[in-house]
Amino acid sequence: MSLNAELQLEKSQVDKPACPCSQDIKLGIQTTYDAIATRYLAWTKPSYSTRLHYLQKLAPCLSTTPSESEDIYVLELGCGAGVPATQFLTAQPNVHVTANDISSTQLALAAQNLPSDRVIFVQGDMMTLDFPPDSFSAVVAIYSLIHLPQDEQATILRRISRWLKPGGWLLANFGAKENGGSTESEWLGERVEGGCMFWSAWGSERTCGILEEEGFRIKIKDIVKEAEKEGQVDEVLFMWVVAERVNEIAS
Repeated sequence: MSLNAELQLEKSQVDKPACPCSQDIKLGIQTTYDAIATRYLAWTKPSYSTRLHYLQKLAPCLSTTPSESEDIYVLELGCGAGVPATQFLTAQPNVHVTANDISSTQLALAAQNLPSDRVIFVQGDMMTLDFPPDSFSAVVAIYSLIHLPQDEQATILRRISRWLKPGGWLLANFGAKENGGSTESEWLGERVEGGCMFWSAWGSERTCGILEEEGFRIKIKDIVKEAEKEGQVDEVLFMWVVAERVNEIAS
């Protein structure tokens, strides 16, 4: 069965904004990433080693999930320009990626960096995505869920649990300290007209609780300080998680 036939991807429009400003925030994030996509790609290079470290932790889980001859379908939420995460994923045997990003400019860059026969690109807010249950062997969300309001983070984790096959895997990172929501009109030294950047976090303890409530068994939980530039450590802490969806999902 083809990937398109198996997934039957739909862009659902039934989701309500998490708060009155939610859609304005999403538009602001999209506008900003469209404007600074190339600059952002260069800025993220110091974090490649961290991203690849956890992707390498995920890789053995992918190879043992299906039979050796079976295609492996992975959903990436917030793929950006496809470097290095989507490139890593598509280099794994039998892996096909559905790559989502809110920014059309980011996806245009990704299309230049990735093999067209291994990737399906889906532009838009991840909260409007819908897939049949048990569609994916893994979901990857690196520096993307942090842009959702807190309640949307909980909602997307519930949906991810449903989209994953039993025994499927989630690789994601979250803010390690609680943040009810913060917005900046200027980011990376640039103010984009109509743009903004937004972050929120439940904090590590509550995030782990939500994951467990949604049927995940956490295998790896690391608190990491991010190095934005060589020789400089960012004080923002991220929690990196690799978790397995178990059969029993809390009601």
